Amino acid sequence: MKNGDKQQGNQATRQPGKSIHFEEAFRCYLTKAEIRVLKLINEGLSGSEIAARLGNKRSTVFTHRKNVKRKLNLKGNRSLERWCRTYAGKIRDYSY
Repeated sequence: MKNGDKQQGNQATRQPGKSIHFEEAFRCYLTKAEIRVLKLINEGLSGSEIAARLGNKRSTVFTHRKNVKRKLNLKGNRSLERWCRTYAGKIRDYSY
């Protein structure tokens, strides 16, 4: 295996340019806290609004967003928001 192909702990298998699909992400890689943040991103809330809603610091929300982007193999906030729009119905209906 190449270094980029290893799956360690809660990290996604890395394939350059390919994001992880909803079912795989929610089943294997994301924590409950990260899923809660994704649900609120999906509602269109900002980092500050998410932090207030969850009772967390903005830095905690920032860390969750950063970890989600890494696990889903996404490059930036826009790609994360696009991923959320793609799976909006599934994210909204997902229960853990």
